[in-house]
Amino acid sequence: MLPVNKHKILLVVGNTAWDCKRAFTEPTSAVPILTSLLKEKFDLQVIDANGRNLSEQQTFIEIQNSQAELILITALSVEWHNCYHKVAELAKQALNCKTMMGGVYPTVSGDHVLKDHNIDYIMLGYAEGRINKVCRMILDSDIKLEQEPGIGYKKNGKIIINPIHTYIGDVKEMV
Repeated sequence: MLPVNKHKILLVVGNTAWDCKRAFTEPTSAVPILTSLLKEKFDLQVIDANGRNLSEQQTFIEIQNSQAELILITALSVEWHNCYHKVAELAKQALNCKTMMGGVYPTVSGDHVLKDHNIDYIMLGYAEGRINKVCRMILDSDIKLEQEPGIGYKKNGKIIINPIHTYIGDVKEMV
């Protein structure tokens, strides 16, 4: 049997040192959780610019080399918002592919995040249990995404944010 071509997704953790604030050097739990959820359905790559202390230029090159169709940006704090927007900018410059930001920052500041023309979608709340479905919908340009709870996007220049309807279940059962 021939291997099935999987959509290429890139998960990027921006380098908090780019923000010239107090850099956060602890590993994020988002990477192993999302990797375990996405690796079977997609061709997933990860760039941890924070953990590897990559420069913006190094991150740009790695994004470009990934040839990803969708870039996921993890944004776990409002404090480093500039860093996350820089990742989105680098993604659009490198590949001009679809981008989605998830985490605390887009959950609490969705309208602000979606004002950035480099960010196509946001995911509010926890990704576990929804990430595969949402990524598939984005990559397949499924219009049902517009009704998906906990998703934000732009349509005809207008920001639309669908409220969250459910919350996280048991993560151990999801992986």
